[in-house]
Amino acid sequence: MLSLTRVDREGAFAGGRLLAGVALQWRAMAEGTASLPALEQAELEAPDPWPTATAAAMGSGVVLGLAAAVAEAFEAALALDPHCRLLLTGGDGPALEGPLRQRLAIEGLEGRLAHRPALALEGLAALAPVQARPRSARI
Repeated sequence: MLSLTRVDREGAFAGGRLLAGVALQWRAMAEGTASLPALEQAELEAPDPWPTATAAAMGSGVVLGLAAAVAEAFEAALALDPHCRLLLTGGDGPALEGPLRQRLAIEGLEGRLAHRPALALEGLAALAPVQARPRSARI
């Protein structure tokens, strides 16, 4: 599942979008179409814009489609707050980072994207009282 969450300047939840993520889309295609292969996340490579092999076409179609959906959501968030940033985290983050950086670079917004794979853990560590944190947990 791909979850897009908007947080306002005060840190409050300001809305979200849910989409089928990479693995779910691949699974749906394989289960819903007899001739398509089942793909695994480990098979994901940098997407080729126009692959000729079926598995690569499935990979590119899903990754580039999700990157476009995230970019559109970011553009909508920018319309509400021109200073907002895009933080990419979660299992699909590594696959989406490259296509998103390319797309945002065209618009001069590449500096607004940060890949933060441990963001949830960083948040939990930040919530712990300082005296309760072991030295290794301080960020």
